[in-house]
Amino acid sequence: MSALSIAEIHAALPEGELLASDGPNDVMITGISQDSRLVEPGHLFVCIPGGTADGHDFAIEALERGAAALLTERSLAPLSAVGDRGPVEILVRSTRRCVGPLAAEVFGHPSRSMTVIGITGTNGKTTTAHLIAAALSSESRAVEVIGTLSGTRTTPEAVELQGRLAEFAARGVEVVVMEVSSHALEMARVDGVRFAAVVFTNLGVDHLDLHGSIEAYFGAKARLFSPGFSGLAVINRDDPRGRELIGQISNSMDVVGFSDDDVDVVDVGIAELHLRWRGNDVVVGLGGQFNVSNVVAALTVAHALGIEPDEAAARIGSVGVIDGRLEVFGGPDLGLPTVVVDYAHTPDGLEVLLETARAAAAGSGVVVVFGCGGDRDQHKRPLMGAAAIRGADRVIITGDNPRFEPPEQIVEQVLAGVPEQDLARVTVEDDRRSAITIAVESMGVGDIVVVAGKGHEHDQEIAGVRYRFDDREVVAEVLADLAHRTRGGGRS
Repeated sequence: MSALSIAEIHAALPEGELLASDGPNDVMITGISQDSRLVEPGHLFVCIPGGTADGHDFAIEALERGAAALLTERSLAPLSAVGDRGPVEILVRSTRRCVGPLAAEVFGHPSRSMTVIGITGTNGKTTTAHLIAAALSSESRAVEVIGTLSGTRTTPEAVELQGRLAEFAARGVEVVVMEVSSHALEMARVDGVRFAAVVFTNLGVDHLDLHGSIEAYFGAKARLFSPGFSGLAVINRDDPRGRELIGQISNSMDVVGFSDDDVDVVDVGIAELHLRWRGNDVVVGLGGQFNVSNVVAALTVAHALGIEPDEAAARIGSVGVIDGRLEVFGGPDLGLPTVVVDYAHTPDGLEVLLETARAAAAGSGVVVVFGCGGDRDQHKRPLMGAAAIRGADRVIITGDNPRFEPPEQIVEQVLAGVPEQDLARVTVEDDRRSAITIAVESMGVGDIVVVAGKGHEHDQEIAGVRYRFDDREVVAEVLADLAHRTRGGGRS
């Protein structure tokens, strides 16, 4: 990271954003921050208005920490009382639209020195990201993944993201595979990143609390598919919105479509896939029909980026269980019901997960345990209830991360999607551990328990407090106790 002049900062702003600039012109910028607590001497502090806090309110704190300049949406002058002289104040139309390109400039545009792949879609981003990483990795090529499993946000804020990319570049990383959320696109977090390829998995119902409508949600996703981000788009042509997207961008980008029809499905189990692709056997330690699309996406990306089909097929075969994605516990070999833990937290995701469980149960019973997060998209809650009751013999609705929302309100909205004649098949148990225990102990060998919604998460947020809670740990404990009691002469 090298020092930049105020003139260079001006030049890095998106066209039409600069409104005014005031202050000494000989100031040099040595860093950037959008969090006043992280400001160091010489930094440019970006004042971003947010939903709960406004960065402009922290400008004084940033200056006291040594900020050399402020990027603002409204004038904060006079601030000359702080320091030996007044700071540079750069007034722009939108600080959020500016922070990404400025962070990229400050960190030396690290994405340009690596192969960066961006993945967006409602379901499958995490699995596809790890599959692509495997397909592109080798002994001589270091690969990193940014996404749901690597931080508190699926896609980090712009300054953190550019800093992380710069750190990867400095370590010699050659490939970065990144999940790009609709929040990140709406909030311009990836502006300033150059992608070698961008990938669309599918579009379902999610995050309408932010976007307001499914069209706006799709519009946020579609923003990634522009020449400003990449010249290559890899898109799921089985998805209606994928086909729509292909039509929108086919004249401005190179487009490669992928489909489940691109592979011959040899065998789909709950813990493994066996496919044939371009004459090559592909065996992956991931189960479920829905993962066929994720595997095909990864193979298609690898091939589009120059990896030979046999190499891509072999490398993807190294992928095993991905945290919180169709993780299987127990099973008939242990004399126990099979329990599947998965992150599915959208109606489409839950529906295909239960279809997978139903196929694996082969006539035995299926029970699902799930809830919906509080202070988030309420529109999808009845749709989740409808998907659950369609796919399972029994449904146990429980707590997810209620946050500050009354749990009973969440449950009521989920129940709104369950037909009245099916309510007898629904149990409500607020305590998630108890719900999992009830589900597991009510099922026998050959039956399947699906625990959905939290997947890899290690805690549960209730009224502003995070409590340690991992579905996988609880499932393992419940199964161990059940096995012990069964070996001791039966259930008690």
